[in-house]
Amino acid sequence: MKTTIHIKVCACVLIALMSFSACKKFALLKSEDSESIIAGEDLKKQTIWEFLSQDNFHSSDLTKVGLYGKAIQHAGLKDLLNGEGNYTIIIPTETFLLNFIKGLGYQTIEETPPAILRDLLLNTITDTRVRSFDLNIAETKGFPTLSKDSIFFSRTATSASNYVLTINNSPSIISPSIAVRSQNLEFKNGVAHVSDNFTYYKPKLKASDVPDTSLVSIKSDTILVTKDSYMNNGSTTNKNTNFGSLAYMYVKFGTSDANLTRRAICQFPIVRPSFSERIGAVKVGLYVNRIDGAGSIAIVEDENIDWNEKTINWNNAPVPGTATLSDIALPASGGTFKWYNGEITTAYLNALQASKPFINIGISTRSSPLFGITTREVAPNRTPYIVLTSSPVSILTSPINTGITVSRSSAVSKISNKELQFQGTAPQNILYTVASLPTNGFLTINSLPVAVGTTFTQEQVNKGVVKYLYNGSGSTDSFTLEAKDFQGGFYSSILTVPVQISN
Repeated sequence: MKTTIHIKVCACVLIALMSFSACKKFALLKSEDSESIIAGEDLKKQTIWEFLSQDNFHSSDLTKVGLYGKAIQHAGLKDLLNGEGNYTIIIPTETFLLNFIKGLGYQTIEETPPAILRDLLLNTITDTRVRSFDLNIAETKGFPTLSKDSIFFSRTATSASNYVLTINNSPSIISPSIAVRSQNLEFKNGVAHVSDNFTYYKPKLKASDVPDTSLVSIKSDTILVTKDSYMNNGSTTNKNTNFGSLAYMYVKFGTSDANLTRRAICQFPIVRPSFSERIGAVKVGLYVNRIDGAGSIAIVEDENIDWNEKTINWNNAPVPGTATLSDIALPASGGTFKWYNGEITTAYLNALQASKPFINIGISTRSSPLFGITTREVAPNRTPYIVLTSSPVSILTSPINTGITVSRSSAVSKISNKELQFQGTAPQNILYTVASLPTNGFLTINSLPVAVGTTFTQEQVNKGVVKYLYNGSGSTDSFTLEAKDFQGGFYSSILTVPVQISN
């Protein structure tokens, strides 16, 4: 039997949004036959843009999608979502969208460069209607996005619903996985899903090889952690609880509940190397003893203020860093009780140059599985450490640096290995460090803007996640990169990458 679910105005909008019941703007799926579910005529008569911009961007209701509409307008995507099409869009609610933007270093949507905002938003829009009932239970399907990346939709079932929809929950990527709270909002030109988080395309990468000291002359210094702890963003009690004396640090991301999020912090002293050669690489080593599912942990530099291992908690910890220094992929099985390494060279060298006494290394994840990392309380051979290695003669050969061309109309170009490449070792072992930024555009990795000192690999170039975004001014541009291999050997000269803007 078919039953029509209509969207009605009611006084319980806030409750409806929290409890997944159909109320006002959003008709939410229940455990019914999929053919019985429609969006409601009041939405199907509108374009996506008309809905997003109505009532002064929903200023007088509780749908919390108005800021996304303003972002679409600021990014120059109004006409796209007001025209014909069969789009699927992922709408983050305003608090989480604003927090994400602030994490990039911008305080408002209006302050965010349109070129960056446009690519981020296109990263979550596909030109195919994808509804939860288009998928089978336990099925995950990938679709190309309008940013020429990929997005993945997964349907699962629970005792409460057969139509639980998540975005970017795929073993083939390490993107932030987010839960959809309001789904299948059908419009004239597409369908929308609403989430309390934001996601973007982030492919899985291979770990760089460990240098073989028997084949190359490398000097090294190992520095052990002096303080380590994790913080729990749970109840008020957990936020104020100190976990500094425990044997393990836990990191987790609350996909649908921020209270489940945990992050860790390690403090290392800044010391000059015992060797006279140039520092080739600085890596942090973490011993992982628990992996509850595939994902990745991000290494960042947290605020450079001192803290007490016996009193640190979620509320008083140094402000977490936003720029990822390195990502460490963790497999679903077979990955526990092993050492993992992440590069922090630029951050450490900057701290050394600034004569800082210590560096705070933050450890977090955008994955929902829980990960455990041993602390210095366990045993000396499981203590987090950083290792400084000297720079040997580089093994990089056959450089390709043809420059890139960006059309004014598309305003974006994925840098390919036909334009930027070295030989001499595997792609994951070839690293580029941004030495200077372009002036008429932006460099991004995984659609996130980078800063001077950001490092990416040849593998990321090969996978198309390193982009140049044109900001609309000038006809030429350039940026510079320093290349090195996984052993810390620097290529002899800085690469200047020219950018040509075409009509």
